[in-house]
Amino acid sequence: MRNPSRPLPEMPVYLAIIPIVITVSLLALQLIAFNRFDPQPPLMFGIFIAAAIGVMRGWKWTDIEEGMFKIVIISLPAIAILLLIGILIGSWVASGTVPYMIYYGLQIISPQWFLVSGFILCSLMSLALGTSWGTTGTLGIVVVGIGSSLGFPLWLSAAAVISGAFFGDKMSPISDTTNLAPAITGNNVYAHIKNMIPTTFPAMIIGLIVYLVIGYTFKTDALEPEELNHLLGAIDGHFKLSIMSMIPPVVVLFMAIRGHSAIPSMFGGVISALVLAFAWQGLSLGGVFDVILAGFFVETGNEIANNIFNRGGIESMTDTVSLVFFALTFGGILEQLGCFKAISSFVLKKIKRFWQLQASAISGTFFMVMGTGDAYLPMAFIGRLFSQAYDKFGFSRLNLSRAIEEGGTLMTPLVPWSASGIFVGAALGLGIREGNFENLLYIPLAVGCWLSPLLGMIFPMFGWFSKKSTPEELASYADTEEPETQVSQPLRTFLKWYKPPVSAYIASPEVAFEHQVQDIRIPTGLALENGDTGFVRIDGEEAIVLDKKILCYNEHNHVKKDCHPESLDSANLTHFTRNFDETIENARGKDIRQVLPNILPSENIIYALKIRAEFAEIHLKAAKGNNNVFKNISGTLCGFYYPDYLKNITGHSILFFVSDDNTIAGKLLESQTIRAHIDIQQICKLNTGLPLTTGFLTMDIKKND
Repeated sequence: MRNPSRPLPEMPVYLAIIPIVITVSLLALQLIAFNRFDPQPPLMFGIFIAAAIGVMRGWKWTDIEEGMFKIVIISLPAIAILLLIGILIGSWVASGTVPYMIYYGLQIISPQWFLVSGFILCSLMSLALGTSWGTTGTLGIVVVGIGSSLGFPLWLSAAAVISGAFFGDKMSPISDTTNLAPAITGNNVYAHIKNMIPTTFPAMIIGLIVYLVIGYTFKTDALEPEELNHLLGAIDGHFKLSIMSMIPPVVVLFMAIRGHSAIPSMFGGVISALVLAFAWQGLSLGGVFDVILAGFFVETGNEIANNIFNRGGIESMTDTVSLVFFALTFGGILEQLGCFKAISSFVLKKIKRFWQLQASAISGTFFMVMGTGDAYLPMAFIGRLFSQAYDKFGFSRLNLSRAIEEGGTLMTPLVPWSASGIFVGAALGLGIREGNFENLLYIPLAVGCWLSPLLGMIFPMFGWFSKKSTPEELASYADTEEPETQVSQPLRTFLKWYKPPVSAYIASPEVAFEHQVQDIRIPTGLALENGDTGFVRIDGEEAIVLDKKILCYNEHNHVKKDCHPESLDSANLTHFTRNFDETIENARGKDIRQVLPNILPSENIIYALKIRAEFAEIHLKAAKGNNNVFKNISGTLCGFYYPDYLKNITGHSILFFVSDDNTIAGKLLESQTIRAHIDIQQICKLNTGLPLTTGFLTMDIKKND
């Protein structure tokens, strides 16, 4: 991400809150004065006001525009899922899947146990699939369909669905956000899940009790036996009800268990459903196309059945997508201009006790969700900004990962203009945009979503479930015990695109411990003196650091003579102390990167590498993006090797080559090895330059003022 061409002072708090206050005020005015809920116009005014403030403060429009659309680009997979779920809903109705489940569900589930059953079923499905959206858009519409037939208001059925779906999403080890929260804060994903139990399970148990009490006391306008038989007859008369109709959900579940991400899993559910609709339900080919675009439509002669089944398609989600676009654009420009950082930094300065810190992390994530319409960015931002504060207070960052999960994952469906809030409203047919404001009652009745964050803020006041940090946690890297994280496509895209403005990555542990560099800047000379392998960025271009020297190279991979250390802005350095060395046998003719996994002692550790090698042929990437080939050349490779759980973001290795005579240099693309000897160091302190961190201590290396 580019920064303005000249340094700008930090955004003042009073300016940072202006776009947010005006936007929220316009949303409230629209709702109260005009009885409408169309967030696009207020968000558009918020974008305009934020952009005007940025221009007045010296930002270039190109930089503002980049910030606006960065979050939109990040969220393209989520938008694709929105459209795909629209198709999924229509195709599952057309295939008979939804009618089959409703038909038999009406005959099995009693009104007293309906809400509890819906909550538990959605929880289990979301826990297994790791997706709240997929659960809401499939099983969720079945639950609200049955609820409508049993006489429950839509907002009450939706509350049980949303509580269950987002509870499962929060606790599933294959969920995006469940992996993102500990990754940002440097924690083990299973330790993170375990640490969420004290706030999550009490909230869920209370939710179950609430739904059970409502089920036994709520007076529903349940269908009379004759009306129920008429509804069942309408379903039976227009769909072929068979166990075959359960093939699409089985396909989705099978693909999810096999480790496929949400988009291919849902594609499997869509294709299998459309095949069933065509081959089993007798839908024409033209009808299949109509289901994809406009959703399913049927006239059953029963109004309840028509309301349940006539839904879905791409068109049902297009208005939702436009709202997501405006919300994410607004969030992107606020993040780019530093509005969120200004507000959060102001709050951090006022914090004196740990319970205030925990409450601020939860509420800060939630308020950023309100401002951005998304959960990824708030979790990444608060997780990075608050990490050092937890260290200073002496409390484990597991408390922080729980806080951002509760303020992000659980609270986002309770914000009607957020991506999740928009989605659940569209998928469950809440009709809030059409003026059915009574359906906003799902918010206080989604007990599990708001009670868990509330407990997360109350417990630290009494010192309950507030894990203290240990010296081992602060000073050591959890190496071989770190599990492989399953990263889905939306999260992978987010981690690929979202980068903080400073390109500082791996710091010298020696400098860090000696000079306490979490809070101060490091002189360039000191950084070079103590960090001797890796790369730096000079005027936006990569250069190699090897043996305390900086080597810049041109488009022909020739080392330039005018590479001045004083222009160093930020660095990727590690103080190299060899842990062990290895002579690579049988490497002749192979790419050096292919043989590295065979000699490293653990696949779950990050390594700094120095490789003294001879190559029959080596392909190097030049400074201007050109690729050059050199034959029969010897020299040193320096760089880093990453474990599997980071390979989707970094690739397995970043290696730079410097020839023996220091005349040829560049980033390694391919190699044909003759012989090699490798020195290996295990890396204990890491920040990848993305919001994903596996470590503990990170630092910025900048030139002296």
